[in-house]
Amino acid sequence: VSRILNANGSVSKRIAFFLMGFERNRWVCQAFWPPKKSVHYYLTVGGNLLPSLPQRRSYQSFLYDPDNPAPTLGGNNLFLACGPRDHGLWAERSDVLFYAGEGLTSPQAVVGEVRMSLEVASSQADTDFIVMLLDVSPTGTLTNILDDGVRMRWRNGQVKSEPLTPHKPVTVSFSLGHTAYLFGPGHKIAVFVTSSNYPRFSANPNTGDPLLYPSTPRVANNTVYHSRFTKISLPFVDTKYLRDCRL
Repeated sequence: VSRILNANGSVSKRIAFFLMGFERNRWVCQAFWPPKKSVHYYLTVGGNLLPSLPQRRSYQSFLYDPDNPAPTLGGNNLFLACGPRDHGLWAERSDVLFYAGEGLTSPQAVVGEVRMSLEVASSQADTDFIVMLLDVSPTGTLTNILDDGVRMRWRNGQVKSEPLTPHKPVTVSFSLGHTAYLFGPGHKIAVFVTSSNYPRFSANPNTGDPLLYPSTPRVANNTVYHSRFTKISLPFVDTKYLRDCRL
């Protein structure tokens, strides 16, 4: 994001940012940043991502094995391969939950900070939860946009370790970061929920022991509850406000 200098050296009130995704990547301008309103999409039974609250509370569980973590495929990395990658491999894993919205009928722009929250539980005193925002093309390609992870012992901050009570639901929040991304017609907005993304995030051994000391990894039975707390918040911007600009 940058402010634009006018020819006379004054600072323009417009905000310039790089818009990625459908059609072509380009610099666009708008008069404000960040957007002031987000739309909530709820993770629901059957792998659906809907703009309405779930009609009933339900859940999905998966087994996370620290000895078999989901492999990192691109993303916001410094020393690893970075950027957008096809995540079809993740969709085939039994320890990855997949939620997708309906095919879009017109371009939709997500501009600003993407946030998410989950109501979850685990069989272990500590585990990780990883979330990822994706663009699903009409041909089925799953492209990562943003992701985040939380180590549950530090779900309320890293000052104090707070072990989970096995099988007791808690709510955890995620900040996936800022983006400017245009989803095309026929594409779907989708979300992955899992417990690993290695080596982008170190694989949690699920023991709750101090991480500097080796311990025998444990398999965790992790659960995501479909409730009013389990949602992704997307800052949509009307595409008519996204005008090409020259820097």
